[in-house]
Amino acid sequence: MKYKLESGNELEMSLADIKTASLLLKAVKNQANFGDLISICLNDEVLNLILKCGEKAFYNGKRVNSIDVFENNREDMLEVLVKIMGENINPFSKTPLIEFPHQKD
Repeated sequence: MKYKLESGNELEMSLADIKTASLLLKAVKNQANFGDLISICLNDEVLNLILKCGEKAFYNGKRVNSIDVFENNREDMLEVLVKIMGENINPFSKTPLIEFPHQKD
């Protein structure tokens, strides 16, 4: 999957393995009552699992396995993290669990 981000930067990703994605789904579900999508995404457990899923994601050619990849483009961090999270947990349901505009190239 390829995305053009709001900033014009690019994200290319594949789904993580099912074990990691299911752990992410469980962690997101456990946080569902504790705030909005951004708060859930920034929860330590959820963030660590997003970054583990991010091992199969590339932001401007750099692997997204650390938030350090956004040091010079902080405005893209949340958009990328939410996209990785959504793409990896949405396949577990017929209707999207997380909805976001699909800006695929």
